[in-house]
Amino acid sequence: MTLSISVAELHAHNACHLADRERAIRAHLGREVGDNEPIPLTTWAQCPWVEIDEYGVETHHGEHSTEDLLWALRCCWHRGGRKVGVEVACRAAERVLHLAREEHRRVLRTAIAAARGHVAGDVSCEAVVAARADAWADACAASYANACAALWAAASTGGDAEWAAIRSDLLSAVSKAVP
Repeated sequence: MTLSISVAELHAHNACHLADRERAIRAHLGREVGDNEPIPLTTWAQCPWVEIDEYGVETHHGEHSTEDLLWALRCCWHRGGRKVGVEVACRAAERVLHLAREEHRRVLRTAIAAARGHVAGDVSCEAVVAARADAWADACAASYANACAALWAAASTGGDAEWAAIRSDLLSAVSKAVP
């Protein structure tokens, strides 16, 4: 079973441009959609939508952005969204790990493993907090800044291979997630 969200959940979490997105999902599916009807995140991801501003100017979006999909995970956080979100974040961190100095990579890998272990139920919240503190103390500010800069650079260039890989990870994970 894949991760899904309903229009009601999007309303409850104050999703932006919701009227435009509702119109788009109805057009994409070719039918009305109930407020509480679960719609797979993979379906939302494939749904092109048109944003209409207060002046009637249309902006066409070919698909929902990766940022939209990551945001949408909060709507199904307790049904598998948390697991997917943490896994996607861990994969993103691993992709930029090469930017950290070699002497800092071990503790950063430990923090990534702790995050995964916590979601699996094998690592306590306290151990995750400790691993994060160790990683922060051990990693130099420059390595952290480089990693953040790499992620933001990838995010700002829609066709960048790294950002495309993160999107691919996200779509793959939400299509396999089981609540």
